[in-house]
Amino acid sequence: MESSWLDNSLPNIEEIQNRLKIIFPREVDVNGYIIREMGAKTVYTMLYGFCVAENYWIRPATITCMTDGQALIKNLKDRIDWLAMSQSKNAPRDIPNRWYKPNTREPIRDETLREMVRLNAVIERSGLPTTSPLPRYSLQKEFAELFNPNVQGDLLSAKISEWQRNYLSATALARVALSKRLVSSSSDGVLINLPNGETRKMASGPSSELAKAVVEKFSKRFLKDPAVILMSESAKKLLLKDDDLCQAIGFTVDVSNVLPDLILADLGETTPIIVFVECVASDGPINDRRKAELIDMAKTAKYQEEDCVYVTVFKDRSDSASRKLVPSIAWGTFIWYASEPDEIVFLRQGKENKVTSIGDMIKL
Repeated sequence: MESSWLDNSLPNIEEIQNRLKIIFPREVDVNGYIIREMGAKTVYTMLYGFCVAENYWIRPATITCMTDGQALIKNLKDRIDWLAMSQSKNAPRDIPNRWYKPNTREPIRDETLREMVRLNAVIERSGLPTTSPLPRYSLQKEFAELFNPNVQGDLLSAKISEWQRNYLSATALARVALSKRLVSSSSDGVLINLPNGETRKMASGPSSELAKAVVEKFSKRFLKDPAVILMSESAKKLLLKDDDLCQAIGFTVDVSNVLPDLILADLGETTPIIVFVECVASDGPINDRRKAELIDMAKTAKYQEEDCVYVTVFKDRSDSASRKLVPSIAWGTFIWYASEPDEIVFLRQGKENKVTSIGDMIKL
């Protein structure tokens, strides 16, 4: 094993966790398995035992054996001896003040380490059967270098950016870039380019950025011939109402109602499809109550429920609003994430005599 900064210095748990949050923003580590304290302690233990670039390998159970007292012992030989002892047949079972109970090895393995393998931060020993008890995980070399406590400031930022470019997938990087773009609105407002070539400016804010994404990206991807019937601000101020379009398709809007953020129309169908959209930065998804209100709005406008679509829009799957509100969203509606514009989620409610198996569902 060649000499390195690991011989003489280790970052503390807090510093590791802070760096993990920069390396893996929530758009990448959607469930937060890596950036939580367990993830930081996993990285610390692997650094402590020189489990880097295949020098040594570690088992998930070994991470549960670490204690605060052991973590303070920084002597090179003592650290190597601790790793060997912890992974031997004679490893002590009763370890006072251990970081985690023995059965915690499962979330360490199934959540933290496997997610780090998926994101190229950890390498897995080749040739081992799945059931092998031998140690199998080691930190990827360039990833481990991101925790050198001697690297700080601009140099650290540059190294993190370089690692992300080299090792994170194009999809992951795109989600991060799009998510950042959605919070970059200027004080001058958000300019939205409508399908008919006109423009409208909305007040700055995350909801306006989501509305822009719906009009400029969602509508082009998921509607054959998109048009905007109505746009309203977050304060429910009417920003746009296309009366000529409403008259042409026979859709009337009562502006005294609590308006959705957007009403779109797909004019590429025999009967126009009406698309009700709520852009959620903090609250206001299309739950059962809101869906019923929108159905009533459609019926008042002389459109049937089957001619309408209901879409809740979030910035990203990792967004706090999404994680909090998705369980309340109504069946039979869509969820669209602006950071993944080509994908859409449909909360399909099973109907009798239509769906009898998973196989049937994927054919729909």
